[in-house]
Amino acid sequence: MVSALTFALPWLVIPALGLWRLSRSTYLRDEPDTPPADAPLISVICPARNEAKHIAEFVRAALATSYSNCELIVVDDPPPMTRGRWHAPLERALRDCG
Repeated sequence: MVSALTFALPWLVIPALGLWRLSRSTYLRDEPDTPPADAPLISVICPARNEAKHIAEFVRAALATSYSNCELIVVDDPPPMTRGRWHAPLERALRDCG
């Protein structure tokens, strides 16, 4: 009897702990829409190898967030033949975003 209870105990306790934890969790819809004033700095790192066509769209999307305390780091590692081709679209996107 004791050995059967020993083997069954994890199957009873683990789901009970999971349900207890689930009952205490919060939902994203309960959070405020705006970040707090003392929100930490968030860094978004974007590798930009061969992304001349898409870099401006990504920058616009990344900077359109409502989170005000963020920085965008674009890492350029192009092949030697294409070096610098995406800088013009990136500069236009940054001007458009203000």
